[in-house]
Amino acid sequence: MSGQLTRRNREDLLIRDVSHAFALDGGPLPVLDHITLDIAAGSFVSLLGPSGCGKSTLLRLIAGLEPPTEGDILAGGELVREPGPSRILAFQDATLFPWATVWNNVATGLAARHELKGREHEIDAALELVRLGGFAKAYPHQLSGGMAQRAALARALVNAPQILLLDEPFGKLDSLTRMTLQGELLAIWKRTGFTGVLVTHDVEEALLLSDRVIVLSDRPARIIREFTVAAPLPRRRDDPAIVRLRGEILSALGHAEPASGQAA
Repeated sequence: MSGQLTRRNREDLLIRDVSHAFALDGGPLPVLDHITLDIAAGSFVSLLGPSGCGKSTLLRLIAGLEPPTEGDILAGGELVREPGPSRILAFQDATLFPWATVWNNVATGLAARHELKGREHEIDAALELVRLGGFAKAYPHQLSGGMAQRAALARALVNAPQILLLDEPFGKLDSLTRMTLQGELLAIWKRTGFTGVLVTHDVEEALLLSDRVIVLSDRPARIIREFTVAAPLPRRRDDPAIVRLRGEILSALGHAEPASGQAA
């Protein structure tokens, strides 16, 4: 691997009694309802809940893209008031610039902050980390969906984020590509030590990647259950502990599985 990514000090993420509402038709539309959550530095947490319940909104608040209506969010003991390179949000769509090479797409954040000079090796290192070292000069239209998502992940990682926020990053990929990237994300997390917060609708994905799974209610979202995943990494989908937790989480989401031998 040519060069190393810059590492930042880890920081805890604290969400304190956060509520949020959007203005709609002249009145407030409540989205989050008094969310309090402590996420230890270097841990990986997944958020599960019904579609539209407010999971992605919570990620946006953590990223500093907008302030919460009520409550506070602290990263490293500092109030989150605006976006910053220590908190990076990766979306479901890779959103690569079609006119730029993969290398230049990954360099976007550093270039925008006028920090690219002298750190070019970190672009190369990020591409090697996501197994795109041979595609630095390629353009987005020459990449598969999984490769494009790898490039988007490299673009996030090159900023050496303390907190990486992932909004269903593999949601549009086929199942085999998704499984591959889940494993690669896990390896990158173990290697770089970022604090991960993942929004997903895939219960197995949450269980394979996370230390904790947070289950949210329908909108306005509130925390209804928390699950600790103690199985050692890497995990198997057929691990009895994972299968048991999957059933408990589905039940908490109101989707109990049929008993063994019973028709679905």
